[in-house]
Amino acid sequence: MSDAPLEEPVPARRAPATLTAFVLLGALLMFGVEPLVGKVLLPSFGGSFYVWTTCLTFFQGALLLGYVYCHLVAPRLGRWHLVLVLLPLPFLPLTLSPWPDTGQPVLSIAATLGLGVGVPFAVLATTSIVAQSWLVRSTPPSQPVNPYPLYAASNLGSLLALLAYPFLVEPLVGLRAQRLGWSALFLVYVCVALVAGKRVGPVDSRRVVAAEEEEPRERIGLSRYLYWFLLSAIPSAFLLATTNVQTLDVGAFPFLWVLPLAIYLSTFVLSFRDEPWCPPWAKRFWLQISVSGLVVWVSGALAVSLVHTILGSLVHTFVLFLVCLVAHDALYRSRPSASRLTRFYLTLALGGWAGGLFVTFLAPVLFSRLIEYPLAIAALALTLGGYHFRDLKSWVREEPKAKVASSGLIILFAVAWIAFIPSPFEFTYRNYYGIYRVSEAKLSTGTQRTLVSGGTVHGFQIQDQPKLATAYYGQASPLVDALGAFSAPRDVAVVGLGIGTIATYFGPGEKLVFFELNPDNERIARKHFSYLDDSGAKPTVVTGDARLSLPEQAADGQCHVLIVDAFSGDAVPVHLLTREALELYLRKVSPQGLVVFHVSNRFVDLRPVLLSTGETLGLEAHTKEGNPTDEQPFEFTSTWVCFSRSEQALKDLRAKGWKRISELDLDPARPWTDDHASLLGPFLSRLTR
Repeated sequence: MSDAPLEEPVPARRAPATLTAFVLLGALLMFGVEPLVGKVLLPSFGGSFYVWTTCLTFFQGALLLGYVYCHLVAPRLGRWHLVLVLLPLPFLPLTLSPWPDTGQPVLSIAATLGLGVGVPFAVLATTSIVAQSWLVRSTPPSQPVNPYPLYAASNLGSLLALLAYPFLVEPLVGLRAQRLGWSALFLVYVCVALVAGKRVGPVDSRRVVAAEEEEPRERIGLSRYLYWFLLSAIPSAFLLATTNVQTLDVGAFPFLWVLPLAIYLSTFVLSFRDEPWCPPWAKRFWLQISVSGLVVWVSGALAVSLVHTILGSLVHTFVLFLVCLVAHDALYRSRPSASRLTRFYLTLALGGWAGGLFVTFLAPVLFSRLIEYPLAIAALALTLGGYHFRDLKSWVREEPKAKVASSGLIILFAVAWIAFIPSPFEFTYRNYYGIYRVSEAKLSTGTQRTLVSGGTVHGFQIQDQPKLATAYYGQASPLVDALGAFSAPRDVAVVGLGIGTIATYFGPGEKLVFFELNPDNERIARKHFSYLDDSGAKPTVVTGDARLSLPEQAADGQCHVLIVDAFSGDAVPVHLLTREALELYLRKVSPQGLVVFHVSNRFVDLRPVLLSTGETLGLEAHTKEGNPTDEQPFEFTSTWVCFSRSEQALKDLRAKGWKRISELDLDPARPWTDDHASLLGPFLSRLTR
């Protein structure tokens, strides 16, 4: 029998509005709870890789469990599924209390998620497929219906949640209010589910068996299952690959992840409709256009000019749209008859999970570069070409002039782009925290070795002057004032390692401890740079999140200076800048001690946030900007903020040019706490100045 997809006529019946609302609301709740949970976990479990991978694994597992239920159980229950919808009510309102750490943090995180959101999330994961099954099995066989647009409604709900959380929910309300609001919205979801179940009409739970017996004409072979699997896995992988590429080229730009994910979801909305939208030119020329993305990818790690960065980001975004649109359009057009939709969606869920798993877990181990980016494009070309092999010859014969012309333009673009590529990096390291690149450049003043991650320079060392402090930490840096406020021997803790440049200021008998999240950074700093080994203090490095490590590794009241310099690129570790974090730092410094934040950032101004956060503890925030002179060519402009409980210490800093932040003309900001912190305000403040 033929393995080709069935083409269904235009449906005579559309889904009731209540059923569409049921699906949209379920997706909005499911997609909205994930960032909420992440913010709750950060202060208790830190920002280590195992935290977000455990969350990813948990939510993907719960989603798959929901899809398995939809395939095996839900079709036979009919509207009795509404009993399951009521099951999460005893878990409301959401508590999300972190499970006590028993020495196995992964198990503690899993227990926190399972007890807090496991049941509600799994129930929400069933919404779209159950609604489509209801629609199919409540429609007379003589009246055709297309349930698949409900999947578009589901992705629209996810898209709304994606845009609403960082730009509306997070800036306005704290976590406690978010949990209560989410719980209240879940009650609305239950009510909508009950109404939708009633409005959809009688659901024949026996028709699932009868329909499959009556439709022997559509046999779904292994090749078609594999086709569905790949068409869902490839866009999922390419989404993460594109986000990683843009983060590497642009830097950890706030909200950078929103646009790629919004594009990915929107292509589902455009494809799963009665009349899917995918223009002919996209189907004909997506591969040739994607070559431009490959060219940018090849040179992206080397292109440091602003023109390359902006143009490259636009190209990657457009290629992502094309790849996802073409894949999801092909996926929709290969859909099975409505009676077999559960196996279709189960295959999609497995594919999406596998694509994310590959990029998140396997790619950092297998590749030193972002090879998954070109692999995804090649995989889609092979998938479409292999499944539709018979159509390849006619595709080549169609409009050969247009194809040749477009290929020529791509080649010209490639030549023009690569012509301006600077020299390559010498060493590249990749792990679950990102890609780190070490380069060397021959200058008139000596050889400069630099560590770069994303679009941010983490430090550099002049090989002919190995003890010269450079970048943000040279003699023009306000950090020198803070370190100079105490005579040796000093006790200093630093949150964030970089290449260890700060160690150059310390001698024998002094205590210097770095707290570093990335376990590979110490190896990079010691192998390619000599600041740590040349320091007389013999500094030590403690691996792990500082919020978790400091309480055990640093004694209360002992540090003279505690330095927070933990930015990953231009990303902001929000949980290290809240009132609770500041209270922790203050406990670790002596009564005359200083807590110093390095807040140099291209995208956000954190000074107003630290000002208002410090005021909640009765502290004055002081700031100073270091501006190197022409005689200091190896230094960067840098901005620092300082707190102290000692008025004399602050007076001494003011004598050296530090100013009260309250005296500056800055936009007001809301204090950050573990319950409420949002980057939107500082981001907009920077944009408007």
